[in-house]
Amino acid sequence: MTTHTDSLADAPCETTTTTSTNSQSTIKKSETDTRKPSVSKTPTSLKSRVKILWNNAVNTQIFKAKFSSNVPIWILGVEYTPRESSAGIVVQSSQSDAEPPHVIELRKDILSRPWLTYREGFAPLENGLVSDVGWGCMLRSGQMMAAQALFVHYLGREFRVDQSKAPLTDHRKILAMFSDRTSNACPFSVHNLLSFCAKDGVSAGEWLGPSIVCRALCRAINQRWAQFSPGLVAYLGLDCLISKEDIKDLMKQSGKRWNPLFILVPLRLGLRNFNIRYIPALKKCLSSRHCVGIMGGKPRHSLYFIGYQDKDLIGLDPHACRPTEDPMDLKTNLKTYHCTAPRKIPFTGIDPSLALGFYCETEEDLNNFFDFSVEHCGGPTPLYSIAD
Repeated sequence: MTTHTDSLADAPCETTTTTSTNSQSTIKKSETDTRKPSVSKTPTSLKSRVKILWNNAVNTQIFKAKFSSNVPIWILGVEYTPRESSAGIVVQSSQSDAEPPHVIELRKDILSRPWLTYREGFAPLENGLVSDVGWGCMLRSGQMMAAQALFVHYLGREFRVDQSKAPLTDHRKILAMFSDRTSNACPFSVHNLLSFCAKDGVSAGEWLGPSIVCRALCRAINQRWAQFSPGLVAYLGLDCLISKEDIKDLMKQSGKRWNPLFILVPLRLGLRNFNIRYIPALKKCLSSRHCVGIMGGKPRHSLYFIGYQDKDLIGLDPHACRPTEDPMDLKTNLKTYHCTAPRKIPFTGIDPSLALGFYCETEEDLNNFFDFSVEHCGGPTPLYSIAD
């Protein structure tokens, strides 16, 4: 896969806002967001502080998720299965208490995915809030999905974090785009994304649904990110539909024949509860090399899903709270941006509102994605449809 590291090296520190003509950037709220928002309490309240301590504990090695060594595991298009020797015997670790080799490799992959969580102590939002604790979890899940698309775009899907070495400069630059500042150099900060959410009538302190976050991400990418060469454009698949013609129009608006494409598809898979008939199709999505994750979670508790094993989804939990940091500061330890303790929850326990994310680097990738979607995401219980 070709990665786009040169453009990050040449990227300016500041950008100016441009106006997109994409008609999808001015749509109204869809029925995908049906839950009422809740207003956050200040992060210094006793209740919030207890929640912070609990969530920080959950997201440590103390609560390390266990993986069956005999069942295949999928993480964003990569399968991890038990290795067999030439004699057909499953290879185990040389140490009796250690995990088998394929699970060790799996954990390296999970560790290398971006983990963006609650932060506190950032510049005040318009209503004075200095933390997103209690209300910003879906926004953080959306940030993780977008960051993963950028990881693949610039670093490649094979990128792995090596904590024994200094982080790559491009690694830091990608994470810095999500730093919680009002600067245009941070197009995906909480501050900037909320400015796009305001177009849908949502303000800081309110709980956001996946479709609103998808719209904010598309606006941020298409209006701010377009100035970075070779560029990345975002397409929002509304009403369970991805239109080939609309994607062509989007490319024309970008001024280029082709740009790598980030596709977001908000869905509601059930009325009050998740419809289990969609499980096979969701598994197919997570096993596709085009997939950059699922923005979803449990009711009122967002998670960023990156894979599955058998009946369980594997996700990163944004509910840990960290002080605001600048990833470009060489003193900043990037360990807080990479998770060692993924969460596992059953498919049957997820909220029906979620959003799928896909990345297509080339036109050939996009055509392959269309073929994949027709074969695996259509059928009698379709996740979404492809229209000419």
